[in-house]
Amino acid sequence: MMKSLILILGLIVATICGFFYTGIIGALLFGLIITLAILGRRLLQGKRPSFLYFILYMVVFSSIGYGLMTFFGLLGAESNVHRKLSLIEEELKSNNYETSWVIISQKRSETFNRILKNSAKDSHHMKGKAIDIYVFDIDGDGKFNRTDINILEKANRKIEKENPELKGAFGDYFKDESDHFSCHMIHIDTRGKSIRYSKFDE
Repeated sequence: MMKSLILILGLIVATICGFFYTGIIGALLFGLIITLAILGRRLLQGKRPSFLYFILYMVVFSSIGYGLMTFFGLLGAESNVHRKLSLIEEELKSNNYETSWVIISQKRSETFNRILKNSAKDSHHMKGKAIDIYVFDIDGDGKFNRTDINILEKANRKIEKENPELKGAFGDYFKDESDHFSCHMIHIDTRGKSIRYSKFDE
């Protein structure tokens, strides 16, 4: 029971780390945690794993982690959209706002995009021009609501005005406050023209 629990906990922690730390760092963390869980299980079985096992497991599971991140669209957005998000972050910090969010979508494969039932067929995510973030709080009041969306939107408008090459869509999904996943999601892209959409206006 304890051996199985170690593996299950390792997988859960590895997945969370891979989600919060995307890219090579996320893949390495995913590989490291799974590797430690497997080696810990071997120790409980009375087997002493060698350094070769550690390297082998790290390579295999880090590669798996990277592959999963790629398939699920957690990597690969173009540098311009990353730059736009960084500039928005800097703008918020300069006004003493919080920047507590996690990137939940970048470049998607056509296959994964089709799996997402509400995703546009010609989504800019497939071109690597879009990023979705899951926002926790912006104004520091401990909750996420339309005030936070307005603050983000204002920062986005300023960045687009100062950097016309970064113009794109700003979208939110704050239609149903009880849907704790979608209502926290903000879409930012660099399609070339400024667009504002909001699911609660539908």
